[in-house]
Amino acid sequence: MPVRINRRYVDIQGRRVHFRSAGTGPVVLLLHQSPQSSAAMMPLAEKLVSRYCVVAPDSPGFGLSDPLPMEEPGIEDIADALDEFTDAIHLPPAVVMGVHTGAEIALEFGLRYPEKVTFLLLDGLALFTGEESEEILENYLPPFTPDWDGSHLTWLWARLREQVIFFPWYRKDPGSRMNYNVPDADYIHSWFMDFMYAGDNYRGGYGAAFRYCNSSSIKDVIPPGAALYRTGDVLETHRQRLPELPDHVWAETVPPGPGKLDDRIIDLLGEWVADNQPDWHFEHRVCRSGVKPEPDYISIGERQIAVTRAGDPSTPLLLVLHDLAGSAAATGDLVSILAETHHVICPDLPGHGESDVPADGGFSISAAAAGLSELLNLLEADHCRILSLGAGCVLLPPLIRDNPEINFHAGMHNPLLLDTASRAALHDRFAHPIEPDDYGTHITRLWYALRDGRLFWPWYEPVAGNIRRHTPSLAAGDIHQSLFDALRCGKSYHRIWQAFFSTDVVKEIKALPQPLSATMSNTHPCAEDALSLLAQLPTVTCRETSDDWSEVIDVHFS
Repeated sequence: MPVRINRRYVDIQGRRVHFRSAGTGPVVLLLHQSPQSSAAMMPLAEKLVSRYCVVAPDSPGFGLSDPLPMEEPGIEDIADALDEFTDAIHLPPAVVMGVHTGAEIALEFGLRYPEKVTFLLLDGLALFTGEESEEILENYLPPFTPDWDGSHLTWLWARLREQVIFFPWYRKDPGSRMNYNVPDADYIHSWFMDFMYAGDNYRGGYGAAFRYCNSSSIKDVIPPGAALYRTGDVLETHRQRLPELPDHVWAETVPPGPGKLDDRIIDLLGEWVADNQPDWHFEHRVCRSGVKPEPDYISIGERQIAVTRAGDPSTPLLLVLHDLAGSAAATGDLVSILAETHHVICPDLPGHGESDVPADGGFSISAAAAGLSELLNLLEADHCRILSLGAGCVLLPPLIRDNPEINFHAGMHNPLLLDTASRAALHDRFAHPIEPDDYGTHITRLWYALRDGRLFWPWYEPVAGNIRRHTPSLAAGDIHQSLFDALRCGKSYHRIWQAFFSTDVVKEIKALPQPLSATMSNTHPCAEDALSLLAQLPTVTCRETSDDWSEVIDVHFS
């Protein structure tokens, strides 16, 4: 049975660090390249966990780790942050393996904290000249900030393709051409998502790799180690720039071919990691919640649900269900406000955000509700308040129906309630499948759908009669967040919405034996239809409100 790789957070003086860990045994610490995250190290990790304990953090500013509190961190700063991380999780001395930027971090960590390193593995250690670094820093890292027209997305997709055509990517001359195959669309899409996670923070950590001037100090490291250079890698020629190395450190070129590098790493670990090195595994500790929302993961069988926790655990439990194709992050200040009087759990719904997909590998309303039921079971809830947002109301009926032993007090804010004809019309047109193509048009199409959805209802009929008179935020950053949430749903995005429009939520609510509360903002494009349908439900008490959270909360939980 394969070993599950768990995702966790640790707080280091208010800075959040996200990491993955699995296995028991001698520790191997894996450090990714920029602008990726620890996810990029998982194919190797999966080959190691049968014998080793693998720990892979997201570097500061990448993945889900907070950036360091400085505009231009150096590799030295990141190595010090890695030291703080290893202390925070009580990590014993470990093999430290890094790729490109991760190799620089591993080297500096070995120089500064040799007592924490049993063996160094450096894949593609860069040794840029001062002139190369200066030019790259001037051109390689332009700002990545959202634009209303979505041009930042078009630029990013093109830049990622060019990264395997030219080095540096911004040079367009024969001397900068590389002998690489352009990866398929799915692979470029995964790079694209790495940038989406990092945002403009990518410039800090990525720039650190080009500012680093200490790679030649590999000759001074105390732990044994190997500098590996892959045939065909963009940094392969940097092997010739290495200084004369001591006997316990060497360089070698790994021949081309799928799996060759991983095979060599496994061989080296077998040679250099002592069998009597103590076994270790990470023990997860749940911190007490405060009013400030904190991210965490809750394990359910072989899956994990990402949750945002806040509030005093001794206060009433309140489950917040975000809108479909959104995430806990999209709830804004709501969780913090609720945490003043409640113990709030706001999960990324199964198949959304950072939560794993349901056990069947796809998305269905019943499977998502079953995942939430398991979550409540682990929380040992016998009383639970629920507030669903938008289309998240579709999960209330199965969740209440499947847990008769729990006393629910449930409410809906801006429930997306539609008649049969409207649901049928939206079923096939509301959400396009997210299917990466070579030129990134799936990204552009999604951007316009989400942007136009703030201007028209429905978005795909942009005519004067469908103009939204009360326009939600048109800030490019807010639309960018919605795009990010949708993209994290992946290829389930359109199935999520089709599952919703296939469900007669009104009928489901009507069949519930208990009363519900509802609030409806008159700024919502479907307010009139929803209010009309809610009026037909004798078990639902509805009130029109503004979009002020305090007013909404008073209606549901005063």
